[in-house]
Amino acid sequence: MKTKLFPLLSALALYGAAPPLQAAEFWVGAGSACQYAAIQDAIDAARATPEADTIRIAKDGAYTNQALSIDTPVSLVGGHLACGNAERDGYTSLEGNSRRAVLAVFSDAPERIEVHLDRLDISRGGETLGSTRRGGLSIGGNVHVRLHDSVVRNNYSGGGSGINVWGARAVLTLERWVDIRENTTYGNGGGILVDGGWLKIEPHGVTIKQNRANINGKGGGIALVNGGVLTESTNPIGLPLPVEPVRIIQNSGARGGGGIYVGGVNSKLLASEIRVNENTSDDGHGGGILVENQGEAQLYGFVDAPFRGCRPEEECLRISDNTSVRSGAALAVRSGGTAYVAGAVVRGNALTADRGGNAFLVEGNASNLKLSSSLVADNSCSPQISKCTVMEVISADGDRNTLNVQSSTFARNGHETRQLIAVAGNGEGDVNIHVDLTLVADKDHTINSWGDGEDWPSGLTLVTRSMRNRGPNVDDPDSLVRPIVFADPANDDYRLMPGNIAIDYGEGSDSTPTMDLDHRPRGIDDPAHPNRNNSARNTYDIGAYEFHAVYDRIFADGFETTP
Repeated sequence: MKTKLFPLLSALALYGAAPPLQAAEFWVGAGSACQYAAIQDAIDAARATPEADTIRIAKDGAYTNQALSIDTPVSLVGGHLACGNAERDGYTSLEGNSRRAVLAVFSDAPERIEVHLDRLDISRGGETLGSTRRGGLSIGGNVHVRLHDSVVRNNYSGGGSGINVWGARAVLTLERWVDIRENTTYGNGGGILVDGGWLKIEPHGVTIKQNRANINGKGGGIALVNGGVLTESTNPIGLPLPVEPVRIIQNSGARGGGGIYVGGVNSKLLASEIRVNENTSDDGHGGGILVENQGEAQLYGFVDAPFRGCRPEEECLRISDNTSVRSGAALAVRSGGTAYVAGAVVRGNALTADRGGNAFLVEGNASNLKLSSSLVADNSCSPQISKCTVMEVISADGDRNTLNVQSSTFARNGHETRQLIAVAGNGEGDVNIHVDLTLVADKDHTINSWGDGEDWPSGLTLVTRSMRNRGPNVDDPDSLVRPIVFADPANDDYRLMPGNIAIDYGEGSDSTPTMDLDHRPRGIDDPAHPNRNNSARNTYDIGAYEFHAVYDRIFADGFETTP
């Protein structure tokens, strides 16, 4: 452990004492210019200096059977061709012994230690019998690890096989160009498990891909449990790198949360630039994301200064092409979970067995979902599923569940006809559903029960201000059936065309979003279109996109958006 010695150093200098060693640079490799052949020996030497040292690891060494332990501030830098050669190419490979973590960082000192890992390929960590802290990289105690331009792959353990971040004080930052892939667990978190710690991701080339949580595991890509937190944002004082979404892709969670699992009190997912794509759940809810047991997810596709965001036309917040055998193929909120999704594209998700929602599920014990300024399109169910809807709300005895949909667009979601939202009651549960300024294309009903003897929940509150393009036309001015003309739905353009009755249809409120999915202001009055009821207050359009005839050419190239 390093201790700050600055007052003592000053006193010694007054008496002419020789200054102690300062931050050092050590070289590890096989050549004659190398100081060490073993990485652990260099780490042990780094403890002797008061400041953070740099250990440069040449690629000409063979680093197998590694079970490294770090408890001191240090930087491990790989990719060097040889000792003393500043040129770097690719990664330095660190292979574990299949019994312990390849690299474990831990400190219980009161002052947090900083560890930097750069240009490393970490693989073959874990244990055949399984342990939640013996994967590729284990981070615990009062530490902050920064990982960039590195790969963590082919590790195995009982949880957090690629990376495990555990304990309330542990922090991991994925800074840029990080690839977490092909790690396998039979617990939670095939790629990364955050067990009470904090995972920070900066949106610069970070990919979490093809990881698996098998048997009873949840969170194939990432699992946040016991107060674990994931935050994603740019660093206002960091390098001005291009902003691109974090990719959670092709992961599998056997019991749910194929891409991401959020479970437990104070466990949180907070992200703006993230794509959850092509993930699966073999026997659980939430092929893309599962939030349960009072966990919380906030996916908010609008970035304010000083943080930077990518351009809206890049669809940087997207949940797409995920599959699940149970309801909520894109996102499932269960057992007291809470999710807020705004400014997202939810497209191409599929329910492959059972009945339920091919996009969303809200079920049980005060679960809550709010969807705002989002496009939900082209989600489907397998043909053999007779009861298929886009959103499902299930409430049993004592449940109080809430679904709030605002200023969103639903289109081309299978099965055609039927309802957008299916409500199922099982006892004396309560459901509160609020649908406001929302377009519902290709559905006969906005809200309906499954029918066939299944009753509505006893305490059902419905508030709708929506528009459909088909189905029975009820005598309700806030649930109109009118033609809806989209710009180019065949090419996924669901913006309104001029003349739609949905333009300048409603009045905003304190809860109405201020920005549409294109990041343009809401409530812009179209001078060529009459307001509903000729009211000057009715300037808000229905759906995910506000009609901006005047501004279309101004924003066509996207340069006016926040960089």
